[in-house]
Amino acid sequence: MYHPDFAGGFSIKKTLPALVPGLSYSDLKVQDGEAATVELQRLMFQGAETPATERAELREALLRYCERDTWAMVKLLEKLRVWWRISLSCFEGLAETAYHNPCDGGDPETRVGRRGRTRVRN
Repeated sequence: MYHPDFAGGFSIKKTLPALVPGLSYSDLKVQDGEAATVELQRLMFQGAETPATERAELREALLRYCERDTWAMVKLLEKLRVWWRISLSCFEGLAETAYHNPCDGGDPETRVGRRGRTRVRN
C-alpha cells in the first residue's frame, strides 16, 4: 500500500498522518524515536547526576511516547485491515470464472468454483 502523503517513506511518522488523521505526537514532550533514544540513554547513563524530579518527568515523557507509539500501531493496523478487506472484495468471484488456477496444479480444462471442480463445456 502506498499513499502520496507518505512522501516516499514508510515509517510510522510518515504513514500515521496519512492513514490516521488526528493522531499525532505533537502534544508530547518526546515526539520521535531519535529523541526517545537520546533521552533514554541520558536517563540510563546520567540518571544518578539528574535531579529526581527531572528523572521522573523524563520517565513519564518516555512512557507517554511509548504509549502513543503502541496506540498508533494499533490504529494503523486497523486501517490496513480495512484496506485489505476492501482490496480482497474487489477480487471476489474471480476464482469462479477462472478456467485455470495455476496455484492448484489443476487442469486448464477444469473450472474451479464454489461447488468444486467442473469440466468446461465446449
